[in-house]
Amino acid sequence: MKPRGQAAVTDLFIAIAVFVLLITIITVDWNKYQIQLASELDYDTMKFKAFHIIDALVRTPGVPEDWEAQPELPSVIGLASEPNVISNAKLTAFINTLTPAQIKEIFKINLYTFFFELKDQNGAILYSHGTPTNNTADFSVVLSRPIIYQENVGVVSFTIWK
Repeated sequence: MKPRGQAAVTDLFIAIAVFVLLITIITVDWNKYQIQLASELDYDTMKFKAFHIIDALVRTPGVPEDWEAQPELPSVIGLASEPNVISNAKLTAFINTLTPAQIKEIFKINLYTFFFELKDQNGAILYSHGTPTNNTADFSVVLSRPIIYQENVGVVSFTIWK
């Protein structure tokens, strides 16, 4: 009798163990990279939406241009009477007339929460709308643009978070 059969069985079990270990490592890494890719895609989507929204707010009057005087919801909200010059009437309508849910619907950001701030040149908050971020946010994107409001320099900040 030759001991070859016992060595072959031992080699087979070692090969199976190595194979299972390698498959486990590959699967764990694959899942980790899938989660990371999904997170990066979500963050990039938030950045894209935030860029679109802040540019619409501070550079355009909105659609229709006199949306603040219309009874129906606008297609696009814009706060500018001209690029980077904020209209008091549009800002007042944005803050007092539109609910956060309506703003989220217009900008197609129902999956996210937003916070809008208008600050003067000293950093004092003149107006805010929406929900400020909290420490439990997975992601947040904050974009700011310099503006002119009531003939004074200021900053508009728009935060989108999840």
